[in-house]
Amino acid sequence: MFTPLLLVADITAAFPAKADLTQDDVLRLTESGNILPFPAILESARHYQEGKLLEAALENENNRYIYEVDLLDHDGKIWELKFDAVTGEFLSKDKDK
Repeated sequence: MFTPLLLVADITAAFPAKADLTQDDVLRLTESGNILPFPAILESARHYQEGKLLEAALENENNRYIYEVDLLDHDGKIWELKFDAVTGEFLSKDKDK
């Protein structure tokens, strides 16, 4: 069983156009209710694509929190799914090259 990995990046007062958040940031945002907890996002992701969880990250893209979930399907293809971390809205699904 894989554990979701959250990519680590330095967080500054003004976020760059795209920034990964630390695990501490994710915990703080989840506990404060500003974003949905990852298990809810993973459950939703499984409705869009079956597969084994490879990696997960929370990013700040233009001041919008986005969960990126990478899943490995039964054919060995990796899929990247994106969800709005605040609303849980499904945003996109792309096959990694």
